[in-house]
Amino acid sequence: NNVHVPDARIRIDSLDYVRALDSCTVEAFSQYMEKHREGMYYDYASLKIDSLQRAIERQRQAAERDSIMHAQGAEESEELLLDM
Repeated sequence: NNVHVPDARIRIDSLDYVRALDSCTVEAFSQYMEKHREGMYYDYASLKIDSLQRAIERQRQAAERDSIMHAQGAEESEELLLDM
């Protein structure tokens, strides 16, 4: 075994995590976690996935609320027109 192998593994782990950070997607962090099951940043990647999933859910809920409000606004406008 080469004396540089452990150092190289640490560098690869770090580079892969930085790549995931740059992408900042659930998929990128999941790929990091699959490749580095005992990686230095495994727990951080897991936290980032949780955070991203919460943000995605908040966006979905906001879009749903906007859609409902838009539909209600259209119904109210139609009622006003019918009352004229």
